[in-house]
Amino acid sequence: MEQINLFRFFGNKYCMMGAMSFLGHETPLLYTIEKPWLNNQQMISCIPSGSYVMEPKHKENFGSYPDVWQILDVPNRYGIYFHVANRAEQLKGCIATGLLAGSSGYEDPNIGKGNAVLDSKSAMNFIKETIGYKRCKLLIIGDQHA
Repeated sequence: MEQINLFRFFGNKYCMMGAMSFLGHETPLLYTIEKPWLNNQQMISCIPSGSYVMEPKHKENFGSYPDVWQILDVPNRYGIYFHVANRAEQLKGCIATGLLAGSSGYEDPNIGKGNAVLDSKSAMNFIKETIGYKRCKLLIIGDQHA
């Protein structure tokens, strides 16, 4: 089973940022964004560090990019997906990836200072091309509090 490693390197009260690599593949890093750590609360927190299985799912309600991966067996959580998004406030406890980490140019003092991953659709396509649209292992490394 293919493995994705996600290393969390930055967290604040608005988001959690990470870098992704693919075990056994010589590929560049991708970047991730999640909600901040809020004690693993459904819909508003990133998930705990650990090892998970991701299973491909086609979700019509995910708009123009319905091919996602569901992250299975997250303690005390359900409906966690790995999908296209750019900013933490677009997520409900899920994980998004992008080709770059940076700022979206969007700033709202109530929800964040513009931390974002950029070109999320291309990053998801890159993952599908690199490991295929199949079950894989996700290893999240690093303190939730990065």
